[in-house]
Amino acid sequence: SWEEVKTWDGSFFDTKAISYALPFPPSSADLAGRAVVAAYVTAEDGTGIVHTAPGHGEDDFHTGIKHGLQILNPVDNSGVFTDKAPRWAGKHIFKEGNPEIVADLLERGLLLAKKDIQHSYPHCWRCKNPVIFRTTEQWFLRLDEALRQRLLAQIDKTQWVPAEGRNRIAAMVANRPDWCLSRQRVWGTPITVLYSASSGQAVLDDAVLEAIEKKAAAEGTDFWFERWGETLKPSDWPFLPAHPDLAGGFRRESDILDVWLDSGVSWLSVLGEDAVADLYLEGSDQHRGWFQSSLVMSTALRGRAPYKAVLTHGFVLDEKGRAMHKSTGNVVAPQQVIEKWGADLLRLWVALCDYNDDVRISDKLLSGPSDSYRRVRNTFKYLLGSLDGFDGSKVVAYGDLPEMERYLLHRLAALQGEVQEDYRAYRYRDAARRLVDFCAFDLSALCIDGMKDRLYTFKLDSAERLAAQTVMAEVLARLCALTSPILSFTAEEAWRFRAARPMDSVFLWDLPVPDARWTDPALAARWSKALALRERVLKKIEAARTAKLVGKSLDAKVVLPGDAAEFKGLNLEELLIVSQVEWGTGADISVVHAEGVKCPRCWRWQTDIGSNASAPELCGRCARQL
Repeated sequence: SWEEVKTWDGSFFDTKAISYALPFPPSSADLAGRAVVAAYVTAEDGTGIVHTAPGHGEDDFHTGIKHGLQILNPVDNSGVFTDKAPRWAGKHIFKEGNPEIVADLLERGLLLAKKDIQHSYPHCWRCKNPVIFRTTEQWFLRLDEALRQRLLAQIDKTQWVPAEGRNRIAAMVANRPDWCLSRQRVWGTPITVLYSASSGQAVLDDAVLEAIEKKAAAEGTDFWFERWGETLKPSDWPFLPAHPDLAGGFRRESDILDVWLDSGVSWLSVLGEDAVADLYLEGSDQHRGWFQSSLVMSTALRGRAPYKAVLTHGFVLDEKGRAMHKSTGNVVAPQQVIEKWGADLLRLWVALCDYNDDVRISDKLLSGPSDSYRRVRNTFKYLLGSLDGFDGSKVVAYGDLPEMERYLLHRLAALQGEVQEDYRAYRYRDAARRLVDFCAFDLSALCIDGMKDRLYTFKLDSAERLAAQTVMAEVLARLCALTSPILSFTAEEAWRFRAARPMDSVFLWDLPVPDARWTDPALAARWSKALALRERVLKKIEAARTAKLVGKSLDAKVVLPGDAAEFKGLNLEELLIVSQVEWGTGADISVVHAEGVKCPRCWRWQTDIGSNASAPELCGRCARQL
């Protein structure tokens, strides 16, 4: 049971006039402790009164600095008490120290209660052991206000993809503390500072530092770790200049540099002192890591960011949306995907993902891109097959091309402009979709369906067939180039099967700007309506097929209404893939069975079968091709 005697506001204790007896005073001169106020201590998360250990926690450290408290750290690198805690020196704080300290407090009547409490406590992500926070001496890069403002100015000059990346890194830079550069590791890039054996002070003379720099540049850093732990003499390192603080011997700094500093100067080793990278590409976590370390080092050393643009992406998760870890056993290795699906399908899957967010991967999710990939690959195969024997020596001039070919060139020019702009803006998803749609719709309707009759039935050197091949050659070359950033292997494979290729590799070919004549808005408007008519006709043919009026579309005769007269002049039989087209007076499209007899060569129903005595079984058009 308990009794409330009196209550005080927390600020009542915030004075040096009130003190308490320390249960373990660090010295005979420090027997009493005092209370201070801190904004991070609340009654919602406890009693409102907590102990503070300025040597063992970031918040506590800053509180200790603010109020002039002693910064005491009686724990060494191994988690063992030092001689600053003499009664427990040499004992591990968790395994031996804590139980003995509790017993001591209980024995002296200073412990009101003891209870085990389960709560969240930081643990090492790798070894799973509890972490001990310790205040130690470290090396820092000072981020003064002048440098901070220069960093923020460089952030504003950089293109961030997505745009919200700018606000994310700007907020981090605006509020980040000084950069702790030192790490306590066995091996890494050394902090090349020497300490006088007599005074213990760091020797920061420029001549000494430059001598070490030249030695490392010439021979690497292995010399730094030789005879590790020994106190060296100037004669051991004769490359050093004479210096009074080194005369009696010296020891080396044992800490290494933060690996983020190594990565933060990668631009220097990869590009050189004056170059700037076009793009830095990494996950969104690198706003705090590589993007920021590179920005700090480049701006501090040469006054500008190391990159023109920064693109961030999400992470790949398993099919259940979980992060992939070896320990969990849910890792989908890229090599496994490549062995099953191929490298280009994996590349297409990545391109089709919205990389701004995390994405899931599984066999089921890869099946969608596999259909798109097959469509593109089959398009390449059809174009290559159709161009067999065409070496480019009989190209048909643009002015002599039929409307269908000229419209396809218009669409090809538009595709090139749109995809290149997508690539420039890192919109790979949009680029991939445009390319797949071009193969699935434009080429399917025009090249594969519309031009097939000419390719299969006309003479090899006929103007109509050469016109189709002329445009197909342009489509193949430019499609190889436009798909190569995504479907690199497939595009290169298709390119190498070309009969007359300007370069050995598609990656060595500079994609030319389309002929200005290809872009024809009036022609595009006319063909937009023609393709809409085609869709209406195909629906009518499907209804006629269901009604058993026709079998294939070539069995059909299409009667168009009078309002379709604007399409006169087009080869509508070719566009609609029917045998006959007539103009009627009705208000709607009608489909009936074609007149005449089916030609065994072109499969069209014709009324002039046998008109040529040299080929009595063929239609007149086919007979003229023989």
